[in-house]
This record gives sequence, structure tokens and C-alpha cells, in this order.
Amino acid sequence: MSWLRTAVSKAVEVKNYADSVVQQAGQAVAEGAKLFQDRILIREEEEEEAEEWELDRFSYEDLSAATDSFSNDRLLGFGKVYRGVLSNSNAVKCVNHDSKQGLREFMAKIESMGRLQHKNLVQMRGWCRRKNELMLVYDYMPN
Repeated sequence: MSWLRTAVSKAVEVKNYADSVVQQAGQAVAEGAKLFQDRILIREEEEEEAEEWELDRFSYEDLSAATDSFSNDRLLGFGKVYRGVLSNSNAVKCVNHDSKQGLREFMAKIESMGRLQHKNLVQMRGWCRRKNELMLVYDYMPN
């Protein structure tokens, strides 16, 4: 009978070991799923932060229509700044492509100005690039 007790004892040990392995594997899977979920949430938060400051890219056709084909009657002030109407009243600034401001500087301005928010600053709403024509879209502020 001692061999039977030994066999039963060994069977219990194997079962306990198997239960332990299954439990540890389950914990590892649960922790992996939690880490995966956390990474997804972090990525979604980063995308939401980016969306908060990202500017709209307007088509040239939309800006042309909003400014009556960049009519001189729509010129506002210094440089080529036109009053336009998109979803609300906007000003469209045409950047001279012959100026020393290149595309890299233009893109840097879009990124930095798009992030700025202050009650005393006109809010930039978007931009447009068509070949060498570079345009910035701001809220319109009457004098």
C-alpha cells in the first residue's frame, strides 16, 4: 500500500504544479493584456493632444472662393492679406514665395503659431500651399 500512497502523493504534486503553472500563465496573460491596453490608451491620448493644435489645411480653391479670387477689394493691410469667409470670417495672408522665407520656415511657423493661444493674439486657423504659393489663415479682427 505504500506504493499507492507514493503514487497518489506524486499525482497530487503534479496536479499542484500544473495548477501553479496555469495560474502563473494566466497572470502573465492578464498583465500583458493590461500593458497592451495602456499602450493603446497612451497612443490615443497623444493623438488627441496632436489634434488639439493641428491646423486645417485648406485647398487653394476654397481660399480663392473665400476671397473672391484674391480680389483687390478684399485686401486688408500690409502685404497681401485678404478678408475671406470660410466657415466664419477669416483673413488669408499670402506669403511672397520670392521672400527669404522658405518652405521649411513656413512649416515651422505653421507648427509654432498653431500652438499659440492667447487672448491678445489672433488665432491661426490653417494654411495652404500650392506650388510656390504659401498662405496662412487667421481669424479676422476688424480694426
